[in-house]
Amino acid sequence: MQTLTPDHEDPPVEPAKLFRVQRIKPVKGNPFWEKRILKDLGLDGKQSDFTVVKNIPDVNAMLWKIKHLIKVTPVTFPYGEPTANDLKHTILKENGECIVTKEIGPVVQRLEAAEAFETDPNRLDTDLLKRDARMKWLNPW
Repeated sequence: MQTLTPDHEDPPVEPAKLFRVQRIKPVKGNPFWEKRILKDLGLDGKQSDFTVVKNIPDVNAMLWKIKHLIKVTPVTFPYGEPTANDLKHTILKENGECIVTKEIGPVVQRLEAAEAFETDPNRLDTDLLKRDARMKWLNPW
C-alpha cells in the first residue's frame, strides 16, 4: 500500500463535456417528481433508450435525484470531437466512446483504376452476362 507524501498531487482530470444517460429501472412505482425528471430527460420510453446530456450543474442536480434509476457514462472522444460535417459518420458506443469517422477525399489511384475498369473492352458488363446466360439456357450442350 502506498503512503501519501506531503508533496503528493493528484493528476489533472479533464471532466467530460457530455454524459450518456440510460434508464436501468422501470418508471412504474416511482413518485411523480422522479417520473417528471425522467420525462424531461426523455427517458420515459423503452428501458433500452438512452439520451445524451450536458455536464452542467442544473442537469447534474436532476441526475442526482434519480441516480438510483439511471446509469451515467461520460462521453469520450478518442478520435476528436465531431463537427457539423461529421454527424452522419459518428457512432456513440455503450461504453461512452464517440467514434468519429473522418471522410477521406478521392484518391487519385482509385479514380484511375475505376476509369480503366470502365473503359476496358474485355470487361464483363451486365448486358454481356445476360446474353451469355440466355444463350447457355437455350443451348446448354
